[in-house]
Amino acid sequence: MGKANTSDLESVKAAKSRAGSGAQSAKDIAANVGGELAPLTLDEFQKWYENSLFWTDRAALLDQDHRGGGGHGGADGEESGGLCSIPFHRPLDEQCRFVLLAPLTAAMGATLCNPQDDGKEKYCYAVFIGSILWIGVFSYLMVTWATIVGQELGIPDLIMGLTFLAAGTSVPDLLSSVVVARQGLCDMAVSSSIGSNIFDVCVGLPIPWLLFIAIVGEPVHVSSEGIALSIFILLGMLAATVATIMVCNWALTKTLGYTMFALYFVYVIQEVARAAANGTLSVSSC
Repeated sequence: MGKANTSDLESVKAAKSRAGSGAQSAKDIAANVGGELAPLTLDEFQKWYENSLFWTDRAALLDQDHRGGGGHGGADGEESGGLCSIPFHRPLDEQCRFVLLAPLTAAMGATLCNPQDDGKEKYCYAVFIGSILWIGVFSYLMVTWATIVGQELGIPDLIMGLTFLAAGTSVPDLLSSVVVARQGLCDMAVSSSIGSNIFDVCVGLPIPWLLFIAIVGEPVHVSSEGIALSIFILLGMLAATVATIMVCNWALTKTLGYTMFALYFVYVIQEVARAAANGTLSVSSC
């Protein structure tokens, strides 16, 4: 603030006061000091932002979504929340999405509670375990249905696994990363993708194997044919990914995104070519 003269300082304070009531934005403040933003401290900006329309509108929207679309005293007074009420006050695309997700939300809503509600915080661990169980159920159904669809359409299991199943299991990671990235938690967005794969290998695979051994009493035999080559290919993909990020100066750019897509298609093509050469590119029978 030391760089601004006395008149500019008074203009900034007056403009911020009017912006706090929703009358002006940061651009209005700039206009009052000759078109240039005067330096502001973090505390001053935070006070202005918390009293601006950006903050109040966003907070009201989040509160409305948390309460199920205004079911607890919305502005219209006629809106009703809940899992079984179609949000007619919402746009058409949200209504269609509600109908498509109704079986999932009804099943989870009947078995799980929202630990964010008042008085239900103590059930957070039970909800976490229940969510994992539901993920297991949905994963089993997804693999079964993908196998049936691949059989009917004549698509080999390898291609179904590398494309449809891989995308189906990665979309939740994508959505969670987008949500936390928009909240400014970039480290969490990146680490969630890495942590999910480590969780799959170190937890997702051993638990079913341990359950199989405990029930059947025999070890699980895993085919190791070509596993050494697969490991080297994965290490090469990892090295190429790190090298690409370094070339992009450790920044998430469009060039990096296009390169990642290209590396994925290269990996899929070589896997399909290897399977075709080994004669393992076949369609399973249900």
